[in-house]
Parts: sequence; structure tokens; C-alpha cells
Amino acid sequence: QALSLSNERITVPELLFHPSDIGLEQAGLPECIVQAAEACPPDMREALYANILVTGGSSRFPNFEERLQRELRALVPSDLPIGFTAASDPTLAAWRGGSIFAAAAEYDSAVVTKEQYREEGHALCRRRFAGA
Repeated sequence: QALSLSNERITVPELLFHPSDIGLEQAGLPECIVQAAEACPPDMREALYANILVTGGSSRFPNFEERLQRELRALVPSDLPIGFTAASDPTLAAWRGGSIFAAAAEYDSAVVTKEQYREEGHALCRRRFAGA
């Protein structure tokens, strides 16, 4: 079977940048990056903007990085550099990171099991990960 695509090739990636196009009142990707950086101490922002990791299957859309650069540049102070690092295989990068984390010796102390959460709820997470 073959599925013919027409304007979906354009409209789906566009929603990452402008979710309001379909009535979602939330920030697009560039605004989310700015919000995350602005939530950090001011002296860290230059390093954060200069080291943005682009990963995930959506990062493979044509001109994705260029578009993100252009829209971020309009939101970020001009004296701060914007830099990107692309994952070598963006589709599997999150899975690989998760598998490395799951294999680490510290894994058991860094997670809350379903049973633990059922017994103690989110208070356990606050106690265990406060300041983490």
C-alpha cells in the first residue's frame, strides 16, 4: 500500500513551531527553548543557547535546524550565540541515552518503581530527588 501525502509534509512540521495553527494555545519549539533557558540563572544562558542538542525524528525534517536557528535568533538577545549539535542518529538518540542510563550502576537509586509510587505517592519523589 502507498499513502500519498500532499500538504501534510508542510503542515505537520509547522505545528512544532506554531501549535496555535490548530488551536493549541501553547508555545512552539523556539519559545519553549527560550522559556527553559530563561528559567536558569542568567550566567548559564549563554552556554545553554550555544549548546542546543537537536535530536528526535522530527529534527530530520528538511531545513529544520535552519528554521529553528532563524526563529530563535528573533527571540534571543543578539549578543548571545546560538549553536546546535545534531545527534548522529537523531531517531534513536533518546533510546540510546535511556538504555545507557538503565544499565548504569546508579539506576536503582535514581528511579521510583510503580509499587513504590503506589505506596508513597509523589511525596517519595520529592524526598528522594529534592535538590537533584
